Amino acid sequence: ERGLYDKDPKRHADATFIPRITLDELIAKPLEENILDQELFHAWHNSKNLQTVRIVNGLERGALTAALRGEDVGTTITRGGAA
Repeated sequence: ERGLYDKDPKRHADATFIPRITLDELIAKPLEENILDQELFHAWHNSKNLQTVRIVNGLERGALTAALRGEDVGTTITRGGAA
């Protein structure tokens, strides 16, 4: 997937893409359908060093290169604070 959506975009035409979200928001209000396991969020919440995770579709031409250049592609999940 391109990143996180509020619901599965393959099954719901009205799915909304989420470009930025915080870890606290994901834990407080889990997404109905998620490409990542909820336990990952809890493990990350208890980690010491990881601050940001970016979900990028590696099959989308140019997406990885853009992410490595620091461009805003995919979904960025930040630990705590505002997204």
